[in-house]
Amino acid sequence: NETAHERLAQRIEEIQTYVREIGHEAVTTRIRRRLFGKVVALRIDQEDHLEEEEELVLPIIREHISVAQQLEMVKHLLLDPHSENVRWVVDWLVQELTDTERQALAALTARLPSPPSQTADPRL
Repeated sequence: NETAHERLAQRIEEIQTYVREIGHEAVTTRIRRRLFGKVVALRIDQEDHLEEEEELVLPIIREHISVAQQLEMVKHLLLDPHSENVRWVVDWLVQELTDTERQALAALTARLPSPPSQTADPRL
């Protein structure tokens, strides 16, 4: 995991260095391609790192935290009881998800306890 963090930091440093080197030069198509390549490499490393984190963290969560506690954590991440639209985070996420992911999110939100400041909101 430390190696993945170091790799991400190195990728970010490469991008920052490259941008500093460009300075005020005219940004040519070649420079844009190189910068885009560095950003894509960072994104790939980031996705790999997130997958590694899931593989390490999720089993620990499942082993040490009850389902009710897990749902409570998810509720705090997905629902905003202080907002006019309690589900604004869910609505925002749905726009970026595949159909399968949307179905999983719908099934998950259906299991969430109602926010304490809301009464039987039909949107949940």
